[in-house]
Amino acid sequence: FLKRAKKLLDEETLLILSIGLCLGMVVLATQVGFSAELGAFIMGSIIAETTSAEKVEHVIKPVKDLFGAVFFISVGMMIDPAAIYEYRWPVLVVTLLTLFGKLFSTTVGAIVSGQPLKQSVQVGMSMAQIGEFAFIVASLGLSLGVISEFLFPVAVGASAITTFTTPYMIKFSDTFYKKLVTILPRKWVANLNTYSTGSQNIQAESSWKVVIKSYARIFITTGTIIIGLLLASLQLLRPMLDRNVEEPLWRGIIGLLVSFLFAAPFLWAFMTKKPDNSAFKELWLNRDYNHGPLLSIEVARVLLGMAFIGFWIDQFFTTKTAIFVALPACMLVMFLFSKRIQKFYRRLEGRFMTNFNARDTRANESSMAANLVSKDGVYPDLSPWDAHLVDMKASSNPSFSGKTLFELRWREIYGINVVYIQRGDKLIAAPGRNETILPYDKVGILATDEQLQTFTPVFNSMEEPNVSYLRVDDIALQKIVVDEHTRLKGYTIRSSGIREQTSGLIVGIQRGNRRILNPESTTKFEWDDIVWIVGNWKKIREFKAGDLNAQP
Repeated sequence: FLKRAKKLLDEETLLILSIGLCLGMVVLATQVGFSAELGAFIMGSIIAETTSAEKVEHVIKPVKDLFGAVFFISVGMMIDPAAIYEYRWPVLVVTLLTLFGKLFSTTVGAIVSGQPLKQSVQVGMSMAQIGEFAFIVASLGLSLGVISEFLFPVAVGASAITTFTTPYMIKFSDTFYKKLVTILPRKWVANLNTYSTGSQNIQAESSWKVVIKSYARIFITTGTIIIGLLLASLQLLRPMLDRNVEEPLWRGIIGLLVSFLFAAPFLWAFMTKKPDNSAFKELWLNRDYNHGPLLSIEVARVLLGMAFIGFWIDQFFTTKTAIFVALPACMLVMFLFSKRIQKFYRRLEGRFMTNFNARDTRANESSMAANLVSKDGVYPDLSPWDAHLVDMKASSNPSFSGKTLFELRWREIYGINVVYIQRGDKLIAAPGRNETILPYDKVGILATDEQLQTFTPVFNSMEEPNVSYLRVDDIALQKIVVDEHTRLKGYTIRSSGIREQTSGLIVGIQRGNRRILNPESTTKFEWDDIVWIVGNWKKIREFKAGDLNAQP
């Protein structure tokens, strides 16, 4: 549905949809007990991973600037300079604690994570501030009455001061690092660098570590979704049923069925999904000491899943009903429909991963080939310059064959740009000056209509090759001797002119007991060399008799 609707979304509709999704997530977050800021942040993170992120960012920028200005103006109007001056000492203490405390803690944390000392210091000095989000937290706390009016000017004052000091701390972070290195003992610096180098090495992970990580990924992902669905059912579904359904039994049945319908795939994954890696199979097949721990994990996850289900049922029925009736019934349903639930979860997971990686996939596909070579032959125009991209295919014997783009100088002479060269399945994007265009190459030319009108005849021009056509019988392997007849002594293969005069190739030279196969073109001939040539046997004989002379 969304893919079909995407074609109907213009900029105005996309703007309304984006803001609607954001506000909808805000309402959902506040209903389940979270802050509105968290809901907006989550929806922004989701939209940022879509393939339309850049377009959404473009259309929503004016709205963001408007509300950003309104927000900072409103916060600024709440600042009382007299109150900040009144609490100047608490503001100063909080500012110093922020500057030095965050600098120290962040630097130490970066070092512990394996970063070099220099990068750790830079991270620490760039994080030593209270960001603009402190305004939001302080405003929210003040509006809810959970903080006193004393804390608001202190937080805002410290945030304003650290906002101004951070650029200078980033600027002088390198200077501070150099000074720190001179102060610290050399042994400390050497040990820190050694620790950083060792931490950044790629360590081989054991099979157990891989399996534990896979289990943790399954538990955290599905468990978070289950808890989210549970909170949504308690905060949204149950109050709605309380208002509209009078019978408690039907209220509980409807609430349980609806919520369980959404949660069943994730409950199945939480309780039974195996890690999709070879490490689990390796541990399971190796029966020594592995079956017990793996079975313990499986039993624990099933029991924890049953606890989820039991707690869920307990919210709609009595505890006795949940334990003795509803819980066994739910487990039976999951067992009977496990294959269907598994199939649905696999589809859901596959669709999620496809959508999750769609942005990266689109980025990989948006190479020069994807951007320039389209199936329908439609290319984007450069409207302001009246330039567009066209495909031109080189003929079987173009006049420019073998010449580099630097030698052709098409850009200087005709004003056109060679954007790509497609040679079979190979695409040369933005070819360099030393690239050549060969017969049957497909060339992308960016030019205006006037430039193409002048350039097209040049591109399509052909020249008759200067080749003497021979019969197969005329080609033979012949040898000549370097003597007074051939007069090749002192010449190189290139300067001898043998190739041009005999229409042949030198494939070997026998020099005494030494044989040179496929000699270099810079090889010089010596007296009594026996030169083997593949070419027109008639011309080779004429050259051998001295009728054709070597050309310097």
